[in-house]
Amino acid sequence: MNYGLIADIGGTNARFALAPIKTSAHALRLDESEIIEVKRLDCKKYDSIADAIEYYLSELPSQYERPTQGCLAIACPTENDWIKMTNHTWEFSVKELKKTLNFKLLNFINDYHALANSILFLGEKDSKKVGGGESIHGKPMVVTGPGTGLGLGALVFENIHPITVCTEGGHSSFAPDSKLELEILSFLMDKFGRVSNERLISGQGLENIYEALTFIRNGEATRLPASEISNNALDKNDKICE
Repeated sequence: MNYGLIADIGGTNARFALAPIKTSAHALRLDESEIIEVKRLDCKKYDSIADAIEYYLSELPSQYERPTQGCLAIACPTENDWIKMTNHTWEFSVKELKKTLNFKLLNFINDYHALANSILFLGEKDSKKVGGGESIHGKPMVVTGPGTGLGLGALVFENIHPITVCTEGGHSSFAPDSKLELEILSFLMDKFGRVSNERLISGQGLENIYEALTFIRNGEATRLPASEISNNALDKNDKICE
């Protein structure tokens, strides 16, 4: 079995694995059990994406040949050869990286492009209707999720085949819906100027909201790491964290 390199690369973690290269008509259907050698790397430990990939490949068991094909999903726009991550320091040329790795084929797609593609393989219970009334078959579907940043992608259906819509919707402006949200927005506007949804609905968002709430409630801004805010909230020992 020949394997190719796949990955999900975010601003904090890079997850690599090997997937079988298929040529049959059912190539798009991949069972989870077929994905092997899954490994998560901490992005900040590597100076470049090439270093992270080379480390992953060097750790593969000897029975697997070094792959020469790869499709990597990454949390930033991927339209151009030069890719610069939004929430991490890595930036690189795809052509140069392909040459460095000695790959025959290397493609990058937006991480939420990949997730939007997965919508087709989900069941009815895996999705949630937005708005009132009954859901209508064949209408657009969206996938979104907070991580280091805020990703957003969509799937639009038409007669021939569905179309994946890549977006940078996480960078749209935050629209407050309550007096408290207005106060949080005011605090963050003083700090950042423009405030996007990503500034609040993400790992960094936990930190920004906590900082704003401490200022609003105590008159003095305090900042905590997102992991500490989460742990304090779960342990119920900090009302602001909750």
